[in-house]
Amino acid sequence: MTAAQYQEAQTRQATINDIIAVSLGYLNASQQASGGILNAQSVGDAAYNAAVAVIHGVTSDPTTANVAITGIINAVDYQNLTLI
Repeated sequence: MTAAQYQEAQTRQATINDIIAVSLGYLNASQQASGGILNAQSVGDAAYNAAVAVIHGVTSDPTTANVAITGIINAVDYQNLTLI
């Protein structure tokens, strides 16, 4: 494995870790008393689309995960999925 390949593998792993962190943040927020807004009832509904959208901006940069998690928290606090 070359140094470049190794770096690419590390970047992919960091991205996966950040996506997992956001997914767990979404799960935890959905379990709160007002977190029901995050629970999808069917494929394609607003909560489903928000769950898909929230991970699309997540990269290997941990800041992207923090922004996504903040959006999730705000969506629950303000009962507004457009904040994700």
